[in-house]
Amino acid sequence: MLWTLQWYIFRELGKTFVLTAIALTAILGMGGGVLNMIKVEQMTAGQLLRIMSIVLPLAGTLALPIAALFGAAVTYGRLSAANEFVACRSSGINIHLLFAPTVVISLVSALFTFLAFNYLIPGRVRNLDEFIRSDLSRIVLHQLHAPGRLPLAKDKYRIYGEEARELEEPGLPADTKLLLLRKVAFVEMDSGNWARYGTAEAVRIRFDRLDTEPTVQAELLGISLFDRENNRSLELERDQVSRERIPRRFPLKTKWLTLGELIHYCSQPEELPELRGQLAALRGVLARERFYRWLAADFAEPDAAGQPDCRLSFGDGQFEYTLEAQELTPDLHDYKPTFTQVRLVERGPAGTRTAVAGAGTVDLVRTDGDDFGKAFVHLFDGVTITRSEDPQTQIPRIRERFRAVALPDSIVGPIRELGDAELLDPAAEIVAGKAFQKKRADIVEDRAEFVREIIGVIHSRLAFSVSVFVLVILAAALGIIVRGAHVLTAFGISFVPSLVVIVTIIMGRQLTENSATMALGVGIIWGGIALVGVLDAWTLARVLRR
Repeated sequence: MLWTLQWYIFRELGKTFVLTAIALTAILGMGGGVLNMIKVEQMTAGQLLRIMSIVLPLAGTLALPIAALFGAAVTYGRLSAANEFVACRSSGINIHLLFAPTVVISLVSALFTFLAFNYLIPGRVRNLDEFIRSDLSRIVLHQLHAPGRLPLAKDKYRIYGEEARELEEPGLPADTKLLLLRKVAFVEMDSGNWARYGTAEAVRIRFDRLDTEPTVQAELLGISLFDRENNRSLELERDQVSRERIPRRFPLKTKWLTLGELIHYCSQPEELPELRGQLAALRGVLARERFYRWLAADFAEPDAAGQPDCRLSFGDGQFEYTLEAQELTPDLHDYKPTFTQVRLVERGPAGTRTAVAGAGTVDLVRTDGDDFGKAFVHLFDGVTITRSEDPQTQIPRIRERFRAVALPDSIVGPIRELGDAELLDPAAEIVAGKAFQKKRADIVEDRAEFVREIIGVIHSRLAFSVSVFVLVILAAALGIIVRGAHVLTAFGISFVPSLVVIVTIIMGRQLTENSATMALGVGIIWGGIALVGVLDAWTLARVLRR
């Protein structure tokens, strides 16, 4: 008889649970997300179906706990109003055993919520990111007619086009797309001002590496423009826009990581993409400081008479430079040298050039990854250049920037060999200046902050999943207590502890991000659930017995 009653309650509870979950998923997914995308993006039917396959599971994740809460409150409230539980107690049946269907539904909801928050949602968000990347041409078409137009070359160019179509070329890689724009007008910006503007017969845009980190490169064809700075009109056959990386639509954040990734990054935070970039920049700062110190030491190396030779040489095998100057003055902040009365000899595949100038400096081109940059000489203050094939002809320049060369292996080699732990260890014997010390301290703090954030995300996800179980049990108990009342009353009352749990989880997660309150934050995350658990025990043990 007990099994029959439990199955009856499970069937009634299951119907309400499933129907509520379907209705809420449709409302949250279709009404709140997809329909707005249709209006804004004007998607095709295939693209709409693909978006729905991503959005609806996310909506279902949010709908399932609410559906379980509603189903438990309504089902047990209706049975209590019909005096079903009074009849069961009169027959000698333990009323607590009739909560088995609720335990099953709550466990299923809690398990699904756990899997969704830790695996489904991060994966779906990444799928949405891949969907956006795979249709970059549509994004470009939409941006062309936006008020801000299409920005290129780090917002240096703003482009407007009337027509656009994809190009098919034989031998094109699978992760590459070509887009051709027609009837184009463009503006070239300089420090926020219009420097040049005009029209182009076409613009050819190429997207590469769509499966990893996308890049875009554009080429303007058949250009007619007006140069405001020089007050003249120009006709150009083509102009190349420098290649740039397309920013990620969804930057990698801890809340989008799976549980396995969170645990991995918690033990090895240096492998987080954000920290990998910061560590590469830290190595770049160290390489910059060591290179400038090496230049100063080479410049001050004594000659035969025991005086500084005021001469230095560097290069990468393709281009070699010999620089002589009257004086070298390093910057006190980043050691960047400034030379006076400079004579520079450049030797390269095309021959030898000699330049003299009143002043100059050596600067570094910043790059990403383990390439710490390339050094180039920048001369100014009355530059005069002569070539080896025509030494009598002097070419005057206001300023001249010479070709960049790689840093010496004696400098970048030891830096590459530094491990992340050694690089960030304040006790490690690394000779460096204040810029390196400050940046290292910032990264160490960021690393600790990432770890605290990961801990907060792990605890909040686990707590939210467990809270579904205790809240559904409480909703069922409250449904019995408010017998005879409206079926929605218990559901509304049960939402009060739900809000308490949600508030404590959010507040506790925020507190875990602070080093001084991390332990308190973890306690608050689980404190709300513990409170509801105590309320469950008290309700089942005392109130229902009456």
